[in-house]
Amino acid sequence: MAVLKVKFTKTRRDKLAQILWILNWISVVTGVILFSLGLFLKVELKKREELMAEKDIQYVPNMLIAVGLIACVINFLGGKICYDCVDTTKFLRWKLILLPYIVCTFFFTLCVLVGALMCYSMHWELEEALNLGLMQAMRFYKDTDMPGRCFLKHTVDMLQIQFQCCGNSGYKDWQGDPNSESDGWLLENSLMETARTNLNIIKSLGKNNQINSAENGDPNIDVPSTSAKHYGSENVSTMQKMGTG
Repeated sequence: MAVLKVKFTKTRRDKLAQILWILNWISVVTGVILFSLGLFLKVELKKREELMAEKDIQYVPNMLIAVGLIACVINFLGGKICYDCVDTTKFLRWKLILLPYIVCTFFFTLCVLVGALMCYSMHWELEEALNLGLMQAMRFYKDTDMPGRCFLKHTVDMLQIQFQCCGNSGYKDWQGDPNSESDGWLLENSLMETARTNLNIIKSLGKNNQINSAENGDPNIDVPSTSAKHYGSENVSTMQKMGTG
């Protein structure tokens, strides 16, 4: 017994085929968008793999790429079937394929729904991987001479410049974990080294004081007075007048 039995005329069948053809091509465009997003996400994760924790997160973009490609193929085939169904002669060659195609379409739609739920639930893992990876990258930010971390500083700098951010959740992510263990000392070096360092500092201060006192003495000590120059010039001019007289 048929369920939801409906009678279709030739005009209604043609209109239904046209509507389904439009919907299939919309789905093809959606598949292309999903494929592009998956490819973009894969490239971005590859570029920033140094900032990601050791987790397998490539399955998220791989799933988007696979779903996008399958959606393009299935909906392109569906658009072709709907287009040929308008012509009675072309419809006959697709008649045997319609039932398997409808079953595959429902199965694929169910897979897309499950994949969407998985991607939504897995984005927390993606954020956690980036969170842990970025905190680890900031910890080894200055290790530019160590193999494997040579470009870590440049990668972190470009990431923060691009997204105009500082740290992971704020600038405080850079002083480290305030609850972690730390080293402390009364003297950073040994007693003899500390005394030697302080003695050198005192000697350098004494030399600086001697230089400053020499520089800050009488600034006119080596400069002849202008009055002597003026008096000498007057004597010379007077003697010249007496000689001529």
